[in-house]
Amino acid sequence: GLLRQEAVSRKRKAKNWEDEDFYDSDDDTFLDRTGLVEKKRLNRMKKAGKIDEKPETFESLVAKLNDAEKELSEISEKLKASSKALSESPSQDSLEAFMSEMKSGSALDGVSRKKLHLRTFELRKEQQRLKGLIKIVKPAEIPELKKTESQATDVENKAKKLTLPLFGAMKGGSKFKLKTGTVGKLPPKRPELPPALLRMKDEPEVEEEEEEE
Repeated sequence: GLLRQEAVSRKRKAKNWEDEDFYDSDDDTFLDRTGLVEKKRLNRMKKAGKIDEKPETFESLVAKLNDAEKELSEISEKLKASSKALSESPSQDSLEAFMSEMKSGSALDGVSRKKLHLRTFELRKEQQRLKGLIKIVKPAEIPELKKTESQATDVENKAKKLTLPLFGAMKGGSKFKLKTGTVGKLPPKRPELPPALLRMKDEPEVEEEEEEE
């Protein structure tokens, strides 16, 4: 009954969207300056499963930018060729010249030129958007990374040179420790004995040796 009619109408609606390239019959892309028509179209395509959403990467964004710039170049060449073909036939009747150029494929009618100009406008907006995203996800340059690593290594080497060992008990001095990065006091040197005292110590030993003989 009614449920079956609704299901059939939904299928027809989905099929009609695909036949119309997911544009509504009331949509006017030429007058649309906010991009609302394209947003609605993308939403319809997503619901129909025509767009497989994947996270963008640096490589995928660069590939899309190259495709957009290539298409822009092709459209520009078409518009230039069409303008040149129309300007080079002033002696012929305008209608005859237009028909002959249309047959050769070098001339474009007014509707086609408007569509190409609109497509150029859309591609330039997409070009700016992709360039902004590429700047965000662009990986850091390798030379900068190497420079950072070398600076970190130099800092580590300097830190090792500034590190002082820990001291324990030493003969003739008191027990003390040095903190890393600080200078401590060295133990006092033992006073050297004068030579006269050393000779006085040696003389009794000589006498004892003589007595024993």
